[in-house]
Amino acid sequence: MGTMFLLSLVFDVGASATSESLRVTFTQSEIVLLILVALANGFWQEIAFRGFLQQRLIGTYGVIGGIVICSFLFTVLHVLARPI
Repeated sequence: MGTMFLLSLVFDVGASATSESLRVTFTQSEIVLLILVALANGFWQEIAFRGFLQQRLIGTYGVIGGIVICSFLFTVLHVLARPI
């Protein structure tokens, strides 16, 4: 979702929620940096949640319990990070 917003600032993807006076333009290197940051963010979230937290929860609560708790925490963290 955040990646799509960032890309919509650069490329015309149909109806825009912002006015033309608010349109932001990026250089080619800034676009590459935005894409790399978006990809790196997802990678590190997977490492933190599945590689670290989920493994410890599985060790404590079993496979089903560990996956359910980790999924719940992942969901709560992402819901709290987005303003309604």
